[in-house]
Amino acid sequence: MVAEVRRVLRLSGAFVYTVRHTGDAHYRAGTGHWDDIWEQGGFAVHFFPRALVDALARSWNLDEVAAFEEGDLSGSCGASRRPSHGEDR
Repeated sequence: MVAEVRRVLRLSGAFVYTVRHTGDAHYRAGTGHWDDIWEQGGFAVHFFPRALVDALARSWNLDEVAAFEEGDLSGSCGASRRPSHGEDR
């Protein structure tokens, strides 16, 4: 999915996204599946460790990662932008 966003995003565009993270109070609650996916109440949730956020942003400029709380749910918000020409890592 990240590759497809990169393909269609303008060079000056920003990719802002939210994910549940492994510091979440619901992490490891319910039925564990694989790859940090846990099922609770019939919903499967993928919890992202920081290393995965960094790996997915490897060819982007990761501007910010911030934890947030929304009600009883916690998450992590990432803001990445495409590198300008010549900035690719």
